[in-house]
Amino acid sequence: MSDIALATIEDVTNRIEGEVTDQMLVMIEAKIDDASDLARHYGSEAWLIDTAPPRVKRIVAIAVARFMANPTGLSQSRAADETLAWQDSIAELHFTDIEIEQIGKLGKPVLPRFGSIQMTAYQTHYRPYGDRVPVDYGGKPFPYLTPNEVLWDEYSA
Repeated sequence: MSDIALATIEDVTNRIEGEVTDQMLVMIEAKIDDASDLARHYGSEAWLIDTAPPRVKRIVAIAVARFMANPTGLSQSRAADETLAWQDSIAELHFTDIEIEQIGKLGKPVLPRFGSIQMTAYQTHYRPYGDRVPVDYGGKPFPYLTPNEVLWDEYSA
């Protein structure tokens, strides 16, 4: 299995009906890489087999198994009641529209529902180091500091 794969050969073979040949195993391995690249295109380029959501791994395995069910891309057409004919269609690994939508949603970053914002009193811009915030009780203004700043003066103890 390659480093870029988002599914294992076993994940795919468990979804295939019938016996899997050695030639099919070689094809499956190559198509897993193709499907993994395609999933990263629609989702997140940072996904690895350990970090990808389980749903994405299943979609990759399903897409490869779907391809392996008809690797030559033949489709059956029927003309009249007695005639059966085969026509070539595009033999290409693909995701369905629903799968693409699901992968896209899983690839978006989740925004936190709780957080904090920086607030500056009496001004609409960031207060640089050394600004003083006025107080209501008539005392000395105190320094407005960000978490990374340290002020060694009469307010430090």
